[in-house]
Amino acid sequence: MTKLYLHAVAGDCSARGMCDWANILPLKNDEEVELAKKYIRNDMEIDFIYAEVDLWIDDPSPEQRESLDKLYEEENKIYSALKKKGVFEHKWHRRTTWKIIPESAIDQIREQEEDQRRLYEKRA
Repeated sequence: MTKLYLHAVAGDCSARGMCDWANILPLKNDEEVELAKKYIRNDMEIDFIYAEVDLWIDDPSPEQRESLDKLYEEENKIYSALKKKGVFEHKWHRRTTWKIIPESAIDQIREQEEDQRRLYEKRA
């Protein structure tokens, strides 16, 4: 099996979120991979509902609110399971958007981050 990782692509633990480098967390076994997939799917489902609602104008409908309540309950269970397994370590991991990547992508991600960091320093 290809070694898989969670890569922080947005939020607190992404590059230039709370630090210069995105968190990349190892998924040690199939159970952790499946939990990570569920976590990402759950996050996307929440995003899909909010994309349908213009929160500047409207509130979610009762049906959307019910779906969101179920999704947030599920998110809490999956997050707790990932934390219990040691994949997530703190609240900032929860406030992050994740992508699953293969180990072979890590070097390229780090090179891109270094390039972005150098560009940022030149502009500062």
